[in-house]
Amino acid sequence: MTAEIADWIIERYTDQWKADPLLPPLCIALDTALTPASMLTTFLREYGRAIYRAATAPEDFDPIACEAEAIRFSLRALEDERLANLAYAEAVAVRNMARDEPYRSALKLLADEPSWRRYIKS
Repeated sequence: MTAEIADWIIERYTDQWKADPLLPPLCIALDTALTPASMLTTFLREYGRAIYRAATAPEDFDPIACEAEAIRFSLRALEDERLANLAYAEAVAVRNMARDEPYRSALKLLADEPSWRRYIKS
C-alpha cells in the first residue's frame, strides 16, 4: 500500500460524503505518522462511525452499535477496494482489542456479518 493509493481512496470517500448535501461536514483527523495502510484503515473506521452518527438521532446514539458499524464499514470498504489483506489485518486487530469495551460487545453484533466471519475464520 502506497501513500498515493491510500490518499486516493480517502479522497474518493471524502468527495462522496461532500457530494451529499444532507450530510453534516465530515471531520476526520489522521495521524500523518501512520503507515499508509494504517491511515486508510483508521479513516475507514472513522468514516463508518460518521455514517452511524449521521443516520442516528443523538438521543438514540449507542456506542456499541456505532463501533459495530465502524468495523462493518471498514471491512466492507476494504473488500470493495480489493484489499482483502488489509481487511484480514483489520479483523485480527479488532479481535485482539475485543477484551475491552466497546469492541467486545460490538463483535457480538457482528456475529452474522459475512465480512467479519470471512476474515476471522482465517
